[in-house]
Amino acid sequence: MGSVKWNDLILQAHNHSINLAAHSYFLPEGSTSYLNYGAVVSQVEINVLTGETTILRTDMIYDCGQSMNPAVDLGQIEGAFVQGLGFFMLEEYLANEDGLMVTDSTWTYKIPTLDTIPKQFNVEVLNSGHHQNRILSSKACGEPPLLMAVSVYCAARAAINEARKQLKSCGAVEGTDPTFLLDVPATPPVVKQLCGLNTVEIDSGDCRKMGKYSVAMIVSFLVLCLWLLAAAATEAEEYPKYKDPKQPLNVRIKDLMRRMSLEEKIGQMTQIERTLASPRIVKKYFVGSVISAGGSPPPPKASAEDWVNMVNDLQKGALSTRLGIPMIYGIDAIHGHSFVYKATVFPHNVGLGVTRQV
Repeated sequence: MGSVKWNDLILQAHNHSINLAAHSYFLPEGSTSYLNYGAVVSQVEINVLTGETTILRTDMIYDCGQSMNPAVDLGQIEGAFVQGLGFFMLEEYLANEDGLMVTDSTWTYKIPTLDTIPKQFNVEVLNSGHHQNRILSSKACGEPPLLMAVSVYCAARAAINEARKQLKSCGAVEGTDPTFLLDVPATPPVVKQLCGLNTVEIDSGDCRKMGKYSVAMIVSFLVLCLWLLAAAATEAEEYPKYKDPKQPLNVRIKDLMRRMSLEEKIGQMTQIERTLASPRIVKKYFVGSVISAGGSPPPPKASAEDWVNMVNDLQKGALSTRLGIPMIYGIDAIHGHSFVYKATVFPHNVGLGVTRQV
């Protein structure tokens, strides 16, 4: 037959509808399957102006079989439910036209946090009957409760439908079709758009029945926005004490830490190798330090000028960040390596390096 390229072989199999996958199913003797039972009710409140969903309360009962450790099982149930909240309400995977993920940081990919879990969370562990074929008559509780988070999704959908009905009664939107599509995850922009408030104008004379969604709330929201803008402007104009060398060190540190985001703090604690660094990387990830490890000069036979230019370029990336924090450049010179072509290696450096290898 001769040799055939792998790609050609696979293509021929595809063209002739030949299945190249092998399938098998094994069931050990004496094994048994069982069903997990549970019930859950969730109460939510949606903000029709922002699309934010607040979980006011969740009550759940879950069948653990004969629980071996109710305290551990309780934590597993709650944890799985919160993971489900991320799936149904928060964690959105987005890619650009090149197929690259754009939700690649905590700024864009939102996981459940302290402010997104139920304000009141009640869980009851139900101990059902014994079963000799289950491990000590127990049932799994680490993953199945994830599905119970759909109660929050369904409650949010019901709240959206109610908001649409109220807006319909005001004549603000057309149609109240209860079969609208609520995507998963039901992120705030999705909820806000389905409520319809961002595309309409509301007449206070027609919307007296809307309660918390009345014009009074809209006015309050506008006032809040103006206040936030004023506060942001004040903060922007506030004197950056951390840049003032005349200020006490502890004052400068406190001022800088107050301004830094979590992402900036993590970046400042990170040191990367020179071969991975660029002005763009340093700026994007707020990198605090770059190091030349053993045998890592800019180009081969790098001159002192090459080194200065490289460090200056990286420093420009650091200084162009929001807070303009300079980065620290380090050289692994403990063994006497200066990495500068034709530079003098001083004897005491060599001596110190030798002592480290004894």
